[in-house]
Amino acid sequence: MANEPHARYLLDASALLALLRGEPGADCVLSIVDNAIIHSVQIAESIRKLCEIGVPAKEARESIDELGLPIIETLTAGQAYRPQQFRNGLSLGDSICLSIADDLNVRAVVTADRAWRAHSSIGPDLLLIR
Repeated sequence: MANEPHARYLLDASALLALLRGEPGADCVLSIVDNAIIHSVQIAESIRKLCEIGVPAKEARESIDELGLPIIETLTAGQAYRPQQFRNGLSLGDSICLSIADDLNVRAVVTADRAWRAHSSIGPDLLLIR
């Protein structure tokens, strides 16, 4: 799935949340969502955040499922041991996103998280949505 030609962007949780919540940058994510993929860890992080603000888990899942994003469900040992995993300022989800992006045929990792700017030299291009 990750090497499909349409999978040109890898979404992180902040980009998905911006889209689902209509936050600044949602229009940018909407413009590329048909060419995007996401890792299951990013979905888990997004559902956790949505539940923290009072969205029922079932509703959060349905909203994500409606997008029809191809989901990457694996993390290899090689991806888990990459140096990106240990960069300061990145959450576990962010680290996983950067690590798997190295192995995927993606144009850019899509994020709303400005902390990623400090790590922009790692892996594929970053598309900061705000």
